[in-house]
Formats: sequence, C-alpha cells, structure tokens
Amino acid sequence: MIKKLCAIVALALIISCSLDHSNPLDPENSGIEAPSEVTGIQVSFSAPNHVSISWNPKTYVDGYFLYRSFSEDGLYDLFVDLENSISSYSDETISQNYKIWYKVSAYIFIDEEENDYLEGYRSAPKTWNN
Repeated sequence: MIKKLCAIVALALIISCSLDHSNPLDPENSGIEAPSEVTGIQVSFSAPNHVSISWNPKTYVDGYFLYRSFSEDGLYDLFVDLENSISSYSDETISQNYKIWYKVSAYIFIDEEENDYLEGYRSAPKTWNN
C-alpha cells in the first residue's frame, strides 16, 4: 500500500514538473514587457524650496515613481507615485542648502486590485545644473 502511494506521488510530481507553467512576472515567458527607461529628465531649482522635475511622457504606462537622494550614488527613496497623465512634478519640500538627486521610473499594473505592478528601469540620476 505504501509503495503504491509513493509511486502515485512520484508520478504526480513528474507529471506536474513537465507541465507548462505561466508566470506573469517572468520576463522570459509572460508576454508582458516592463516599461523602458524614462528619458528627457530635466531638473531645475526655480525658487526657494522649489524644484521642478519633468520628463518625456510614455505611452502605455499606468504611472511613474519618483525617487530622490541626498547624493548621486546614495540610497534613493520613493517619495511620490504619479498617474500616467503627469509628466512633471514640483518638489517643494527641500532647502536650497541641499543638492537633491532624482530618478524616475514608469510602471504598469499587472493586477490593479492587488496593486501588483511591473516597474521599468530607473533613470540615471539627475539634479539641477547637470
């Protein structure tokens, strides 16, 4: 009896391993492509505590993530999630005494109800005067 049960379990494992499994987040087999890198990023310091960030809008994305850091090669924190119709942002939370670096990425929803998304590559770091 135990030999038959072990044989059935082994057969089930062998069969299940040979089945074609699809994973929507597997870049090799999903049919879903992550957004390409955001381009055309412009950063300008326009007034005290006011930095303007803009970029080339992308088609077929669901939104943008903006990241910032206090150094070009530092840790970048996500600080705002923007809708796909927006291609600029005004950061009014900084002081002119600090140089802030920004990165932008685009994302698409895989499952909007579950807030599952696929994020594209983050842009190169940008700040004003570079």
